Amino acid sequence: MEFSESEPSDHPGWVEIVIHMTAKRMLSFRTLLTDATGWVALGMVAVMWVAIVVTLRDERQQAISAAVDESSKLTIALQEQAANMFADLDRTLKLSRARLQLTATSEDLRRLLAEPDLADPRVEFLAIIDLRGYVVASNAKSDAVKLYAGDREHVAFHFTTPDDVAFLGKPVIARATSRLALPMTRKIYDADGKFGGVILASISPNRVSDYYASLLTSEGAEIALIGFDGVYRARGSRSKSSIGGTSQDTALLAAAKQSPVGVLIEPATDKISAMIHAYRVIEPFPVFVSVTVREMDALAEYTAHARTATLFGAIMTAVIVLLAVLIIRNRRQLGRTISVLESNKQMLAEKTQQLSVTLDHMERGLMMVDREGIVRVINRRLVELIDLPPQFLSRKLLYSDVVADLMARRDFGNDLAAGESGLRQAMDFDTSSTVPIKYIRRRKNGRYIEVQSEPMPEGGFVRTFSDITELCRRDEAMNVSARNLHRFTQIASRDLQEPMYDISSQVARLREAFERRDRSHSDRAINHLAESAQKVRAVANDLVDYTQQCVRTLETRSSVIGDIIAQSFGRMRQRYPDQPVEFVSRLPRIEVNCDPDVIRCVFDSLFANAFAFRNGNLPLEIKVYGQFCSQNESYQLHFRDNGSGFMSNDHERIFEPFARLMGQTGHVDMGIDLALAQVGVEKHGWKITGNSVIDMGSTFSILIARCDLIEVDGVRQMGGGDVAQLVSAAA
Repeated sequence: MEFSESEPSDHPGWVEIVIHMTAKRMLSFRTLLTDATGWVALGMVAVMWVAIVVTLRDERQQAISAAVDESSKLTIALQEQAANMFADLDRTLKLSRARLQLTATSEDLRRLLAEPDLADPRVEFLAIIDLRGYVVASNAKSDAVKLYAGDREHVAFHFTTPDDVAFLGKPVIARATSRLALPMTRKIYDADGKFGGVILASISPNRVSDYYASLLTSEGAEIALIGFDGVYRARGSRSKSSIGGTSQDTALLAAAKQSPVGVLIEPATDKISAMIHAYRVIEPFPVFVSVTVREMDALAEYTAHARTATLFGAIMTAVIVLLAVLIIRNRRQLGRTISVLESNKQMLAEKTQQLSVTLDHMERGLMMVDREGIVRVINRRLVELIDLPPQFLSRKLLYSDVVADLMARRDFGNDLAAGESGLRQAMDFDTSSTVPIKYIRRRKNGRYIEVQSEPMPEGGFVRTFSDITELCRRDEAMNVSARNLHRFTQIASRDLQEPMYDISSQVARLREAFERRDRSHSDRAINHLAESAQKVRAVANDLVDYTQQCVRTLETRSSVIGDIIAQSFGRMRQRYPDQPVEFVSRLPRIEVNCDPDVIRCVFDSLFANAFAFRNGNLPLEIKVYGQFCSQNESYQLHFRDNGSGFMSNDHERIFEPFARLMGQTGHVDMGIDLALAQVGVEKHGWKITGNSVIDMGSTFSILIARCDLIEVDGVRQMGGGDVAQLVSAAA
């Protein structure tokens, strides 16, 4: 069939109709059957699909066999691990009852568990229960004696059976520790060999579940330790872990009771997908370990390959069919192809320009907005810098959406007025404006962001965001150092005047005594002269320490606050070895970005202040604890002592160098310690405050900025993160 070409017309309606009807006929199935090329194409398609179906069927069977083999091998290792764990727990019971009497105390149990051959970190609780069912001894830190345990199944079992066997109970909440425990019990006998009670040892099923979960790689897989009664002893999966519940898989329980080793493949139902179970019974206990894998997970690679093969077959089918009529359609498609190429060329030029701008600003946050207010380019760095929703990266975005998100969060730091001014400046920036703008925002988490907007020739603008926190902090630290140094110089000059006056007066007296040859007066003058010189030396040393702290350049790195506090306390103990002191730290693990040497000097000063202002002969008590402040999303660390304290109206003057405060016995010279602590804290951009009650002690609080928090009790932050996680970790 041939087509004749005609000249283009200004009104090609009838031509388009003819071409459309002809193309439909060419693409119909009847067209392929009336041509030899169509029969060849259909034969090729049939052979290809037969080969694909046969290959995929074999691959599916191989994938299921591989999943069964892998699960079976894992159950062998898990069976051995669980058998060893229960054997070790039973061994602990046997050795413990062999070395203990019914009259053993809790201290005896703790000492016994510390012995090398019985030191097993998995054993969390060990107890002896008498014939009345009461706990008479345990290793718990809290007083678990006299707790009633006779109603527990694992205890009552031994009162009803004459055999001396180990009994593995169900997971229960231990009354002594209020934690979930997996108990094992045996009988214990008195000195005459008669049944005298029960000895109990328990492990944490949560630890076993966590271990099982760590072995899994797919979300739908599960490793469980299940009793023949259907109760989970331990259960681990990538998505959740539950202990103490009852297994609803009656087919798996029946199979485990019937055969100690096996594999069960359950078909899919309306509620669950098809499952592959591999299990092994852990003799002699009525429990078994099972590894469960969803068939869809086992066939994930096969499914992907099948999808690819099916897609390949579909594409090849389409290609083969279309090749039969491609020559006929080519003439019709030629004009359309040229038009599409021109459109793609223009689009490619625009994308090239956008890509060039993006590559030029990869180290900064970037946003490009066209004249219609549509955000054409936004990079991940910008989302991280100003905490925009992650979905902004994957959907069509308007500039008004970004402004609305900023308005809703009102993240302008402490200076709200300046923040609103900066945001208003950004909002009022018209997309057709030719005037560039530049301003600095201080975020609520303490970080400084420099924002620059440059207009584009065709309308719209390119806006970059840079994190200049470190630069601003260095400027702030230099300003603080200059102010502190100026204040200290004034105070030090005042404190030096008194000893220097004493030195001059004592020199005059010494000269007068020598002229009179009065030995007693000359000795007293020399002693006064030496005391005044010591005062001058002390003030000079303090001046040097304060000056070094003020001008020191911070060298920040990741540091653990608890380790720094422990080092400072050790140094104070060496400095005051004869002073009785009780030190308690209740801080979680807090990792921050700081200069450890400067922070160590801060705590050296706080410890020195506590030792210097003790409350009479009372033993010194120092407590360190902390809490998360959700209001400004920072962490507050408290340093508390039971010293002599200070007046409440002096809470600001205590940080002045050589401040002289009014105490109960007159004026008190505060020295330089608290001033050094304040300088070190403020150089990091943090804040320190103090409050006290006379004769009741003092509390100094250090507010750590959220942007310096790296980790709080295992929760990674890196300068800010999930507030709910931080609050939970601090609690």
